[in-house]
Amino acid sequence: MNIKLIKNQTEERLGRFNKLRGHPDDPEVFWDYVVLTAVDEAQKESYKLQLEIKLQQKELPLSAKYIVVADPPGPKIGNGGSTMVVIDHLFKTFEDDIWSKKVIIIHAGGFSQRLPNASVMGKAFLGMPFGEPMYQALELKLASYIDFPQKIPQGGFFVCCADTVEVYNDDNASWVFASDGFTALTHMSPMSIGTTHGVFVLDKPISGQDIVYDCRKFLHKPSFKLMESTKNCVIFKDEKDSWVTTDSAFFISPKVAKLLLRFYETNAPLSCEIDAYGDFLQALGKESSSDYIHNNKNVCEETDSLVQTRQKIYDLLHNVPLYAITLFPKPKNESSSLLGSIFYHFGTVKEYRDNFTVDKNFRSMLGVQAITSSKGVPHQFTISNEENFGSTKIKISDQGALSCSVQQVQCSTPCIMGSVLLADVSIGQGTIVEYSYIGEGVKIGDNCIISNCNLPRNISIPNCVFMNTVAIKVDNPTLYVTIILEAGADTKKSVSKENALDQLFYFNKPLKSRFSEKCLPNSTKASLWNVKIFPATTSMVESCETACKALNGLTSADSSLLYKDINKDSMFSITDILSLKDLNSVLEFRKYLANEIHSV
Repeated sequence: MNIKLIKNQTEERLGRFNKLRGHPDDPEVFWDYVVLTAVDEAQKESYKLQLEIKLQQKELPLSAKYIVVADPPGPKIGNGGSTMVVIDHLFKTFEDDIWSKKVIIIHAGGFSQRLPNASVMGKAFLGMPFGEPMYQALELKLASYIDFPQKIPQGGFFVCCADTVEVYNDDNASWVFASDGFTALTHMSPMSIGTTHGVFVLDKPISGQDIVYDCRKFLHKPSFKLMESTKNCVIFKDEKDSWVTTDSAFFISPKVAKLLLRFYETNAPLSCEIDAYGDFLQALGKESSSDYIHNNKNVCEETDSLVQTRQKIYDLLHNVPLYAITLFPKPKNESSSLLGSIFYHFGTVKEYRDNFTVDKNFRSMLGVQAITSSKGVPHQFTISNEENFGSTKIKISDQGALSCSVQQVQCSTPCIMGSVLLADVSIGQGTIVEYSYIGEGVKIGDNCIISNCNLPRNISIPNCVFMNTVAIKVDNPTLYVTIILEAGADTKKSVSKENALDQLFYFNKPLKSRFSEKCLPNSTKASLWNVKIFPATTSMVESCETACKALNGLTSADSSLLYKDINKDSMFSITDILSLKDLNSVLEFRKYLANEIHSV
């Protein structure tokens, strides 16, 4: 796969998107409607406010209409259910006119438990380390798909997720999204990736210069054995691996969207989780089978209606065609060697940190910068050298000039976004600092995530710490809570409330070594997400200072060191924090940072 050509086309797409930002350009070259999904009405209002600010600041193209659609109250309905809710909303709003429009649906609902710094603002508004004004995930999605509206001949709905990005080189080939079914973007992946994604079974062996293939069926998270035994599932083998065709995003034609609309009108309100990949795509293709409807392995919340609803969806879609866009080199075909596509996910702490600080291909293709839209340079700072992926030490001389010396050591690169750094700041390898004010003399260890923090001078943060300060409203006054976790802590793992103090671990120690039963939630299950272990204070600086003192206490055997001066009744869980968040105060802090960054 030619990484350089993918990089060149990606740079060209980003450049074209930058020219559209803040301009009411020709609507023929962009989407008619950009739709974000939200998990509930509160998240919807949060997204609408952030979109309004982005439009005012000319960070988005102005020719499109931006819409946020919330899931209805009740059981989780999955991204498949959300897709049908969006189509229903758009039809009720625009009637039959919607079928000729080009719509992108970006699934952004949920609370990002695996990447908590995206929980407050939403995964679509996660900072990206490039662009001016600095990109967020929303802009990256729209830029990477900037060619797609012109590949939609008669309107339709392109469906994707906010925490992924696809980069590709199609060698300017002529291809379009089909007007009579589903058309999916696909990527060449080793079988190990196929076991955790969707895999397309093509109707014939891959060869020649063809880009669009009919699919016989779609396998959702298949086993190695199933992939090996299914004809045309493994597209080729080399000395390293067996390769399959995996999923990312897909297009729904207007004809199929009308089928989904009728299904929703008949079956609303939905009472179970519907996966756009597992439930829509598995029903498609000439050889699809309904065997999957009884498999509940990937369902978050199983309800009584799940199997019945899946059967109805299968009956609705099983005659609908499925096409695969294969933007990758074909075996034994030299003319296709220029093609290439790569799918990246940044929905977990590890993926987020690896993409921004370690993966030199990702950094190179998207122009990731060590320092983006920030003021100040750390006294001690290590950035990767693109050619040898060694490291470059940057220091500030007495006159404020940069001096660099290359050291040939393997390392990951720190990443600073939208932040202000004062003098003598030290930032470790693999650490991401976003939307933060870093005081003089602060030392931050390796592999940390520091988000929306106001760090007082001369504090030290050890390696592998996640820290995020959130403004909350409690009985009117604004308070501040700093979430501190081990970077990559499993906040989704839940245990019975009765065993939580023994079985939940916080910085490698059971909860009972640091907290009493007062921290436990009212529900029968407890997790790091819903235990009340984070104190509130009256200022951001005080909140960060309190958190840093707690970090010192976490390395001590004396449990009294942890929050010893804090009233235990004023402790909050992440669940509490998200329900009480004061979005305006968070945005005001970001505005303050922006003013500081751009001041002379």
